[in-house]
Amino acid sequence: AALGARLDKSLARSPWVNSRGQLFSGCVLRLPPAVALSRKQGRPFDNIRDAVAGVFGTSGGLVFIGAAGIAVRALAPCLRHKSLDPPAVVIDVAGRFAISLLSGHWGGANSLARWLASLIGAEPVITTSSDVLKLPALDEILAGKGLKIIDWDISARAQASLESGGKLRLYSPRMEIGREDIFEPVGAPDGAGENPGDAPLAVIDYLPGDKRANVMRVAIPRLCAGIGFRKNCPSLREDFFEGLRRWGVPVESLAAIATVEDKKKDERLIALAEELGMPLLSWAPEILARAETPNPSAVCGRRFGQRPFSVAESSALMAAGGGDPENARLLLEKKVINKRLTLAVAGPLYDTGRASR
Repeated sequence: AALGARLDKSLARSPWVNSRGQLFSGCVLRLPPAVALSRKQGRPFDNIRDAVAGVFGTSGGLVFIGAAGIAVRALAPCLRHKSLDPPAVVIDVAGRFAISLLSGHWGGANSLARWLASLIGAEPVITTSSDVLKLPALDEILAGKGLKIIDWDISARAQASLESGGKLRLYSPRMEIGREDIFEPVGAPDGAGENPGDAPLAVIDYLPGDKRANVMRVAIPRLCAGIGFRKNCPSLREDFFEGLRRWGVPVESLAAIATVEDKKKDERLIALAEELGMPLLSWAPEILARAETPNPSAVCGRRFGQRPFSVAESSALMAAGGGDPENARLLLEKKVINKRLTLAVAGPLYDTGRASR
């Protein structure tokens, strides 16, 4: 309890910043009931597994103070995938060691363990092979640039290639990611899967194409999805993901969801944005109606008392253009999913060579 309170105060003075630029300046202390009562601090929990399950999907990081075995058993039922799990660090009760336990690179547990160790004078314990061998960690490099890996099954093979002294072939038409010592740029992604024995090819783009052998697709999350839907749409979430799958838009490529103003308080839409960890943007119908789109709807215009316009296309362009639809372009024109939801996807008109943070 004392060590937890000390960490909270230390983080307030020296916040931890993860690779995505998120800042954490404190922690919520959870304690067994008797300890919380006697110290008059923290939030009590009756069962550690239930306590972990309750915050696992929403926490920026989990720090266990105690035995690593207890942390492992509490975390096990919650584990999903390294791209989704929050970072977890274990600190012994004496504060001697800070052990990176879960999501070391992508989630940032290695960084968190080092940071917490520096705050309390502990020794960080890192076991990921790239760190131990002092080699580049591919997922950490990509995460630091705001990129999102789609093909995690290939990423392990790509990392193994780097650790064996090879280079990763790279096709990146939208941005310069540097680190020429580990990447071998190629002019086009054609034929990338014809030589499965070669080092994998990393394709970095807004829409990096369909899954192929020996190709690791990496998304630049700068696209915005515009959504329009009927009030009684029974399966908004399912229709949204079906639309993305049907027209080949990886969810990893999205940076925001957008719609018309009167939809922004829809609980299902709010829940979808929270699940994806991205902002929900909205504009008044009179603003959306000003945008020039290829598929305006007379029905939509009459409903809002405006000229014909498309909620999905206009809101996607507004979001991708930073509030100015002329600074964006449609990559996916309005599509109708199951006669209940319309979806459009837009991206920036000009490439800046930087991923969204």
